[in-house]
Amino acid sequence: MWGNYRLFDILYAGLADADDAGIDLFFFAPPDFQDPLKAALSAWQLDADRRVRLLPATAGEWRSWLLQTDYDRLLVARSGDTPLFESRAVLNMFEQKSPAACRLAVGESRVDFYLLPVKKLLGLLLDGKKHRPDDEWISDLFNRCLPSAISAHRTLPGRLLLTGSPVEIVREHRRFLTGQDMADYPTAFERLRTRRPAEKEAYIGERGRVSESFIGAGAEIHGKVRNSVIFRDVFVEQDAEVVDSVVMSGNRIAREARITNALIFPFLQSRPTLTCNIETRAAVGGTAKKQKNRDYPRLIFDSLTVVGANVEIPADARIEEASFIAPDLPKNKLTRYTKVPRGMSVVA
Repeated sequence: MWGNYRLFDILYAGLADADDAGIDLFFFAPPDFQDPLKAALSAWQLDADRRVRLLPATAGEWRSWLLQTDYDRLLVARSGDTPLFESRAVLNMFEQKSPAACRLAVGESRVDFYLLPVKKLLGLLLDGKKHRPDDEWISDLFNRCLPSAISAHRTLPGRLLLTGSPVEIVREHRRFLTGQDMADYPTAFERLRTRRPAEKEAYIGERGRVSESFIGAGAEIHGKVRNSVIFRDVFVEQDAEVVDSVVMSGNRIAREARITNALIFPFLQSRPTLTCNIETRAAVGGTAKKQKNRDYPRLIFDSLTVVGANVEIPADARIEEASFIAPDLPKNKLTRYTKVPRGMSVVA
């Protein structure tokens, strides 16, 4: 079930048979996500000889790792796309020993997956250093360097579970609630079931009300939840309300707060017990139709409001439809706004 998994788990669902195919997995993560990913990795029941590693994600650290690695070729993937395919098909491509750099498609969907020699990737990273500062190297690598370097396209049998588009993530979760087009999802998560320890149960308080929703393991609901997916370890206080939304792991929603047609990414930072990151009477999203974000209209539309990871929303704040609050935005940045208007982005 989607709500029982973190973002890391959903990405991993498409690659869960990689160990059976003899593929080593390396996850490159920035410092802020190292600890959450370590916790996610430690929760999996992995074989002792399973080669899954978590590595830093600065350009310099990548270059150092590539210079020291014994691998000849790598499959480089950006986590925005989550495909479902058999890892054996990827291994077959490695065994063909083709020197070409190629971009992969899964089924009929092109994804940000590139198979290329290590020397080629190292050259791209060195080239990217000339064009972009170090904190922008990932986007430069996938948006400019890799697409310009490919000389072939290959197709893997399978299908795309979801893309990194916020609207697509919410749509897929809503399809999950209605049971539409879900045949491949049990296939993906059945791979995970035997590797994951038993989950603690969700709890709905005496005054909690849940309808047409999925509540993840360890979530606690004392308010109202309707037509929504609540991920694991989310806390909804009494008199709070979540409607038509997806709330990911670790968020705590205070009394009288209201979340409507919103995607709330995980809250992964440590904080005092019982402290809510979405504070009293905060309102996120709304019911206005056909609104787009001014800065990211191709990604944030259908009036969806998107709140990035590790965001604290102050009491009485009003975040209107199609707004975007950037990840890790300091709380004092939002306190400047009594209202974030429709379609506005707050990024710094």
